Amino acid sequence: MAALKLDKNELSLLRPCSEEELRQLNAEIHTHSVLKHLSVRQQAGLSQKLALFLLGLIILLCVAAPLICTHDPTKFYLSHLNESPGQEFWLGTDSLGRDLFSLLCYGGRSSLLIGTIGALCSCALGLIIGIGSALFPRYVGVFLQRLIEICQSVPSLLWMLTIAAFIPRRDELTLALIIGCCSWFSLARLARAETLQLQGASFMEAAASFNSSVFLKIRLHLWPRLVSVLNFAPAAAFNQALLAEAVLSFLGLGLPLEQLSWGCVLSLSGRALQHNAWWVIVFPGIILLVTMLTMTLLCASWRIEHKRRCSNL
Repeated sequence: MAALKLDKNELSLLRPCSEEELRQLNAEIHTHSVLKHLSVRQQAGLSQKLALFLLGLIILLCVAAPLICTHDPTKFYLSHLNESPGQEFWLGTDSLGRDLFSLLCYGGRSSLLIGTIGALCSCALGLIIGIGSALFPRYVGVFLQRLIEICQSVPSLLWMLTIAAFIPRRDELTLALIIGCCSWFSLARLARAETLQLQGASFMEAAASFNSSVFLKIRLHLWPRLVSVLNFAPAAAFNQALLAEAVLSFLGLGLPLEQLSWGCVLSLSGRALQHNAWWVIVFPGIILLVTMLTMTLLCASWRIEHKRRCSNL
């Protein structure tokens, strides 16, 4: 064997550490881990505060619209068609002469309601069908699995367009249910995959040995794990519902013209491009982007907070 040639500094590294040096090294490692953990918590807390502030501001503008808005959103100011932002019309007017600021404040009520109900419906269906296809008896699980595959083989937008075309009268609740019932497929597959992965764990085998019911397994063993894994599901469902409402309104299958929403405002983007009215596209797009970004930041911060808590597993 070839002999190793080491200098004095390298030989000093090979000597055994004393107890004092080990304590000092462990203290440095602990301090570094604590500082890193605190920095992550501070970043999560800052993003959560910023997201709550922006979301609260948007909700406040929508709720207090009658007190803030200086113009009627349904009134046509024919002498101010496609007027750029100014002192009288803060965000300008559209091609029909309506105040854009009033349209966004009043339309946000319908959009936020549709997004919330659609997200709740989508999450409920996705979790129930996804977990049920993994835990229920084999014939029920196979049926639900094939149902998920058939539904996901067609894009969600086509399902929404098909169902909305057969409903002549659409309000906020109807449109939210249509969106929620057509956007749960990905969440169901993810919930099913996580449930199947957890079925082989020791705590699931122990629960099966005690003849625990399906609902007891979900409540005590599956739900704590699924919450941390599927934490982004509400944000994704809410954002998808907002975008779906905007797309359906743009295609003429959303809310009626007399009911205001952010999607109804964006449906005028074609005329806005013809008249070079950039504000009709930019401001509704910004408020949609900010709303979706705040929901994503909130779910990300909640996921970090959930990881810090004690797990039941």
